[in-house]
Amino acid sequence: MRVGSCCSALVLVLLLAVPALAAPGDTHSFSVSLLGGVGGSPDVDPGDGFGNTGYQLNFSVVREPGTLVGVRVGRLDLTNKEQFGPLRKPFLDYALIGGEYLFNESYYISGVFLGVGGYRLSGDLAGGRSDQETAFGGTLGLSGEFGLTQSLAIRVEVAGHYADLEPTQVFGTAHAGLTLHF
Repeated sequence: MRVGSCCSALVLVLLLAVPALAAPGDTHSFSVSLLGGVGGSPDVDPGDGFGNTGYQLNFSVVREPGTLVGVRVGRLDLTNKEQFGPLRKPFLDYALIGGEYLFNESYYISGVFLGVGGYRLSGDLAGGRSDQETAFGGTLGLSGEFGLTQSLAIRVEVAGHYADLEPTQVFGTAHAGLTLHF
């Protein structure tokens, strides 16, 4: 089954499964988010820019009110331009663990998150040979969540990433999607 069909089916199930209206800050123990977005790097030549597409999955556990511990796993397709530094057909994969502090606003929940983990930049060199590099790195970002129901919310995130990779170390991402609380 195609990824688009799976995502459409998941969205439909989530919308049908949680009919009660919610106020921001309702209690829950776990969260799962499926996000899509854009990103890139400002400091690589050629290939700089933020017009690349990507996705991210978030899994979070409430440790205490207003504090989450979670895992973020994502992929950024850096093929928006023909080349990304020396790489053709490059991808940035990452897996991070970190914390998030939440603040109840009048009609949404804002957050600040910080995490550490692994980054892998892979692609093809000019001769067609595959190349990949893995490095330890970190992320810092802001989030916003707009409750639709007790269990479903629209989530947005903006993050900066740092990993000691060649040809670049700094990446930025912006994601939006759905979060299921349970």
